[in-house]
Amino acid sequence: MEMTLDMGKNIATDLRENASIEGVETDHFALNMIELGLRVYSASKEEKNEKAEPGLQLLLENNAMLKEITRCVFDKSKLENKVFDAKTLVTMIENNAKAYLKGQSGG
Repeated sequence: MEMTLDMGKNIATDLRENASIEGVETDHFALNMIELGLRVYSASKEEKNEKAEPGLQLLLENNAMLKEITRCVFDKSKLENKVFDAKTLVTMIENNAKAYLKGQSGG
């Protein structure tokens, strides 16, 4: 099936650059990106996707961890949770991510 898509110059440039980095043809790379987008869209429409939850939790934990690490680089005393040992911080982040996924306020 052939389809004509009208996209902005920035998208076309990004597709070409990323295809070059991956070492594949631009049209193949673009098709893979569309396929990936459709899989993400389909997964978001499922009522309960238990396979995606651990991945989502990991993303939330990594996001929070990166924020805390960045703060530490500049000034340890500015940690959001006022925790100074890594093990406690990791536990707090894991608990916040689990609470967020259950629909509670993660802090």
